[in-house]
Amino acid sequence: MINVPRSKADQEQAGDKVAIPFGGHDDTCPIKALRKWLCTAKVTEGAVFRGVDRHGNMAATGLHRDSIAAIFKTAAARSGMNATNIAGHSVRAGMATQAALNGSSERAIAKPRGTFRVASCGATSVRARCYARMRARESGL
Repeated sequence: MINVPRSKADQEQAGDKVAIPFGGHDDTCPIKALRKWLCTAKVTEGAVFRGVDRHGNMAATGLHRDSIAAIFKTAAARSGMNATNIAGHSVRAGMATQAALNGSSERAIAKPRGTFRVASCGATSVRARCYARMRARESGL
């Protein structure tokens, strides 16, 4: 469980405890990645994700919420992707789309996104099923 003291979806700013499941693969497991980061960065309290300067020095404070999009854009550009349409929201949307492709229910997708209205995930689920059908046709299945 992690403590999320505030979020955009938390209108009352009451905070929440969020369960993060272990992943099915060592190289993509969120818990193992988090533990490795905390150990490597020597983070024992406060913000988990902090800025790191060009000399490798870690900031004492957490990342500003607007820096997430910049980090994703930089990583996408470094990997050769067109970063024009990449945003901080892209990771959440991509996770929801992949969960739908993997057969997760709309309710299961909505809960960790902080979106308890299942209707808001409908488009993601429909889009994911359409992509799955397209890929199946293209691969000759």
